[in-house]
Amino acid sequence: AGGGEPHYDVGVTGLSVLAFVGAGHTHLDGEHAEVVRRALRFLESQQDSEGCFGPRKGKFLYNHSIATYALARDAYFTLSDILLPILQRSVDFLAESQSPGKGWRYKVGGALSDTAETGWAILALVAAEKAGARVPKETLAGARRWIEEVTNESTGHAGYLSHLDRGARLKDLSEKYPVHETMTAVAMTSRYLLGGRKGDQVLARGAGLLSNDLPKWDATPG
Repeated sequence: AGGGEPHYDVGVTGLSVLAFVGAGHTHLDGEHAEVVRRALRFLESQQDSEGCFGPRKGKFLYNHSIATYALARDAYFTLSDILLPILQRSVDFLAESQSPGKGWRYKVGGALSDTAETGWAILALVAAEKAGARVPKETLAGARRWIEEVTNESTGHAGYLSHLDRGARLKDLSEKYPVHETMTAVAMTSRYLLGGRKGDQVLARGAGLLSNDLPKWDATPG
């Protein structure tokens, strides 16, 4: 009912930068260039000596991945030499935070991965590589292994913690909220970014699941 948790300001700022950059406004060009510049200065001010964006509190790797992705998108479109060292430090931290040989979850280097956080990390790393940052090949290989592990190749469905679960809404949450193919969409996007191509039957099966789960407008308050 309030204004959210302050330690997620970095992630929300990153999402905002992505919206502006996606609409053609970078820190160098566009009607809202100054807004983007201020946002990027804020993100830079929140990066610690190891490259992590934001406080290491709560599910902070979401903060870091989203901020890295935002920085990478702006750096790609502006070819900014100033942003690249900041971006490289954030990439290095993200690579170090990976669960051994797999994906990412909430904190640094734990034994567990989940598809939601891994999806953000993949978006960030692929965008950073396109912007000129160095991304270890083994980091991307591990990410792909996780996406393959959580995907049921015979149906195209992808889970949150394994190919057997129904998605990110687990336990009692699935009784309160509808279950959708959200993680399937994340896994499909990740698979494509990591080398999947048209004709991939797993992608085709996932697309079929999404086609059967289209958005429906609900005007009910709350």
